[in-house]
Amino acid sequence: MIDWIGSSILVGPLAVCGVLAMAIVCERLWVLRLRVLAPIERFEHIYANIGEANALAILRQSNDNNPLQRMLIAALASEAEGPVSMRDALRLEGELIAHELQRFLSMLGTLAMIAPLLGLLGTVLGLITSFSAMLLDSSQANLTPELSQGIAGALFTTAIGLFIAIPAVVFHRLLLRRVYSLVVELEKQCLQLLFAYRVHHPDQSPEEFL
Repeated sequence: MIDWIGSSILVGPLAVCGVLAMAIVCERLWVLRLRVLAPIERFEHIYANIGEANALAILRQSNDNNPLQRMLIAALASEAEGPVSMRDALRLEGELIAHELQRFLSMLGTLAMIAPLLGLLGTVLGLITSFSAMLLDSSQANLTPELSQGIAGALFTTAIGLFIAIPAVVFHRLLLRRVYSLVVELEKQCLQLLFAYRVHHPDQSPEEFL
């Protein structure tokens, strides 16, 4: 029987890629939820304190790295420099949060890229092993079933690589889109809170934030 160990040695690395990709997808799906990043209770808490004279100090004191609260604090910290600076600070903090929310997504994209390459490498190695066995042992030159088995085993790693890569690519794009949507929603909520802040602190017109 023709040995196709050349391709099977890459089944282990492919399995590791699959497990890592699945772990990243599950972890990001759990983290990237609006009710986790900006729960309604947090919005109500901020809204209840936004009218206080020392609203910024209260928000800083109760800040626990919540994205919505971080964006609002960044905007209010730039209040003295005017509404344009507040919007810029809000957007900059939003970009930082988006970068944090994309954690592990670059690794997921890398796994989606290398999995089919590893599968293709396994196929090439398997084919080389199969045909080399025929060349070294002339008695196997006409063993078509054994040769077919070796080729099938070699192609198996390509199938595994594609099986890992296709869902990884899909989830990579979906999760990037979810990050973008979450940041946009957080910015909308933050602008609502800033509008409420200006209603209670009418030093400048709330319309200046629009």
